[in-house]
Amino acid sequence: MLAKIAYAGGDTKSFAKGGQQLARLAELTITGRHVGRLTTLLGEELVQARDQEVAAYRRRELTPQVGNVPQAVAVETDGGRVHTRVPDHGPGVHEPHWREDKIGFLATLEGQEHASDPHAEVPCCYLDQKHVCQLVQEIHGMGGASPENAENAEKARETTCAAERDNAVPELAATEEKTARKPRWQPKRLVRTVVATLQDVHAFGPMVAAEAQRRNFFAAARAAFVGDGQASNWTLQRTWFPEFIAIADFVHALTYIYESARASTTGSDEFWPTYVRWLTALWEGRVAEVSADLAALVEPLRAQRDPSSQDQQRLTALEKGLTYLQNNASRMDYPRYRRLGLPIVSALVESLIKEMNWRVKGSEKFWNDPAGAEPILQVRAALLSDDDRLARHLQNRPGNAYRRQRTQAA
Repeated sequence: MLAKIAYAGGDTKSFAKGGQQLARLAELTITGRHVGRLTTLLGEELVQARDQEVAAYRRRELTPQVGNVPQAVAVETDGGRVHTRVPDHGPGVHEPHWREDKIGFLATLEGQEHASDPHAEVPCCYLDQKHVCQLVQEIHGMGGASPENAENAEKARETTCAAERDNAVPELAATEEKTARKPRWQPKRLVRTVVATLQDVHAFGPMVAAEAQRRNFFAAARAAFVGDGQASNWTLQRTWFPEFIAIADFVHALTYIYESARASTTGSDEFWPTYVRWLTALWEGRVAEVSADLAALVEPLRAQRDPSSQDQQRLTALEKGLTYLQNNASRMDYPRYRRLGLPIVSALVESLIKEMNWRVKGSEKFWNDPAGAEPILQVRAALLSDDDRLARHLQNRPGNAYRRQRTQAA
C-alpha cells in the first residue's frame, strides 16, 4: 500500500490528485496532505541512502552492484527549473523565485561499432527548413531561460518562422527514400537510471559519479558524456568522468549554425544555402572550416567604427556562433562518435527533464526552498529509473522508528 501511495505522490500532478487517484483506483481513502507526508518521508529516506552512497564513493569504498560489464554507456546532464518560496513565513507564497534542478541521465546502450561512418549524409530532418526553424525556436527560446524571457523570445521568433515555413525548401524524395532504407545506426537505450537534486554542481557531480560506479559504468568498453555546451557540464565531465568521451550535443550546435547563417546575410531568403553548407561540414566533423568562415565574417564587422544596429545584431549572433564552435571543437568529432556507436545528441536527458517537470513544475506550484522539492525529486527519479529502486527500497527499509511497539506480558 505504501508503494501505491508513493507512486501516486510521485507521478500525479499534486498530492491532492494522488489522493483522488488512490480513492478511485486503489479504493483507499486518504487525504492529499497525508499522501504528501508519506511521499516526502520516503523521499527523505532516498536522499539519505543517496548521500550514504556518495560518501562511500568519495572514500573509494563503493563497489559496483551490477555484475556484468556494459559494452557501451552514456551519461547526460542538464538542468530544469523549479519554482520555490521561502518557508516558515505564514500562509501564502513569500519571495517566489526559480531554482535549477539538476538532472543526470545514465543508460546502458546497445550499439555496434562500425568500420566507417554508418550515416555519412546529413539526416533529412536537419535539412527541413520548417522543422529546423521550430527546433531553434524551442531551444533558444526556452532552453535555459526564465519563463518570462522564454515567452518573449518565442513571440519574437514567430513572425520569422512563419515566413520561413512559407519559403521552406522541400526535401528531396530520393534522399528521403535512401535514408529510409538505411538500417538503424543510433544506439538503443537499454536500462536508464536517474539522478536529481536542487544542490549545486559541486554536490551534483559526485552524485552522478556514484551512480555510475554503482552500475559499473567505469569498466565499460565505450563510454560517452553528452552535454549541451555549457561550461559546467564539461567541468563535471573533466572532474568525475575524465575517461569518458566528451560529446557536444549536435542539435545545440545546429542552433548556433542556424543563427549564424541568418546573421551572415542581410537578405531573409539568402541564408539557407549557407546553413546547409555549414551544417554539412559540422556533420562531417569539419568544424574548423565553419569557424574560419565565421571569423572571416566577424572581422570586418568588428572593424566598423560606427556600426548600425542591424550590423551590431549580426555581429553578436556571429560571435556567439564562433565562440560556441571554438569552445567545443574538441567535442565535435561526430563521424568518430557514430563509428563508435555512441549518441551525438542529448535528446534523452532533454526528454527526461520534461518527465521530471511533469511532477515538480506547474502553474502556481511552489516548493519550500531548499528542502521542499528535494525529497520529491528523489521519488520521481526512482519512479523514472528502470531498476525498480523504489520497490527495492520499500522492501529493505526498516520499520517506522516512531511507531511504538507493544510489549508482550511476561
